[in-house]
Amino acid sequence: MYINNWSTKLDDFLKISDREVITHRGKVSHEAALENARREYEIYLDRAKELQTIIEVHFLEAQQELKKIEKKVKR
Repeated sequence: MYINNWSTKLDDFLKISDREVITHRGKVSHEAALENARREYEIYLDRAKELQTIIEVHFLEAQQELKKIEKKVKR
């Protein structure tokens, strides 16, 4: 099977799946696409910084448990 056959098979699969098969180069330049990707990645990084890691979650839970134990011991 040649690459052209694979291309045709893929197009057929997309058509069966009610997907649009793009036959042109598109409307967005390479530079614009890269800039959009960079912008979206920056948004992702900002959101990721705000999320707590699993380790941080476990640490905070352990702190809460320790406070409960300390209260019981003080009684």
